[in-house]
Amino acid sequence: MDKRILKLKEELLLGLENWAEGKIDENTMLCIAENLLEKYGWKDFGKNKPESVVMEALSQLEIMNHQLICKDDIPAIKRFLENDKTPASSWADWESYWNSVDFNEREGRLNAIEFYRSL
Repeated sequence: MDKRILKLKEELLLGLENWAEGKIDENTMLCIAENLLEKYGWKDFGKNKPESVVMEALSQLEIMNHQLICKDDIPAIKRFLENDKTPASSWADWESYWNSVDFNEREGRLNAIEFYRSL
């Protein structure tokens, strides 16, 4: 994997760890993702390269309030980023996870948090 993408992955994982530990909030995680996207840029690697996993996680976190991504998702995002399986297998797990989320329930629950109400 490209050294820049590895560094991006490390920075994303650090942000997720800090968010999970309560050191930062949703808004700060969003800002981290936006800054990383600005710093590293976005490139379409297709789903057959390991770099695509990092780009996908970054692109979702960069719009996390619109995607209703919350702390509940941190373990899945970390698994996706840290997965040493083939990219196809990683993507299948990722898509399976998101297909299992009840977004109607989540939207109702997150509506109490200002960060998610600004849609």
